[in-house]
Amino acid sequence: MPALNVDSSRRHTDLSFFPWADADGLAAALDELLTATSIDRIAPSIVLDEAMRADFALLVLDAISGATRHFTGD
Repeated sequence: MPALNVDSSRRHTDLSFFPWADADGLAAALDELLTATSIDRIAPSIVLDEAMRADFALLVLDAISGATRHFTGD
């Protein structure tokens, strides 16, 4: 999540956030998230929200090779 959105989003959930600053980019935050979930990065099944940022969706797909992809509406 962009660091600018953390404060406004915190009141809506108790899920962990992995924020990034624009100057840093989101690659390190994505790696931290994937490490925290202990996801098998080879051929998992993932669900992408159709409303998510396209750049982030592509980085997720790049980070998880061979993933079976679905959308939230499936």
